[in-house]
Amino acid sequence: MSDGSERVVELARARTAATDNVDVRRAWVPNEWPSETFDLVVISELGYFLSGDALDALTVKTRASLRAGGTVLACHWRRHSDDCEFNGDEVHRRLGKGLGMPHLSQLEELDLRIDVWCENPESVAEREGFA
Repeated sequence: MSDGSERVVELARARTAATDNVDVRRAWVPNEWPSETFDLVVISELGYFLSGDALDALTVKTRASLRAGGTVLACHWRRHSDDCEFNGDEVHRRLGKGLGMPHLSQLEELDLRIDVWCENPESVAEREGFA
C-alpha cells in the first residue's frame, strides 16, 4: 500500500501490522513507483487527482509491474469535483484503454465505480478445471 500522506501511512501500518503480505510505504505515485512486481494492484481514490500525463504514466507503470496473470482493481468516486481533471468514470475509461487487458467485472453505483482487469480472462472455476 502506498500513500503520499505520512499520517495515512501510519494508520495503514497499524491496521495491517498482523498481516505478513502487506507492505505500507509513503510514496507519491506515479513518480515514486516501486521496483517490485505484483499479483494485484489496487488504484483507489487516486486517479482523478492526477494530470492526464501522470494518469497515463501510472497506467504504464501499473501494467509493467504486474506478474503473469496479474490483476488491477480500480475504485473511484464518480461525481465531478472542481479540484480534479477527471471523474471516476473518465479515470476508469483511461485506465482500461491504457492497460490493454481483458475487463473482468464492473460495479457501478450512483457515487462509486469499481472495475477489474486481469491478464487471464478465465474464471477461477475454468482455471481450476471445475467448469
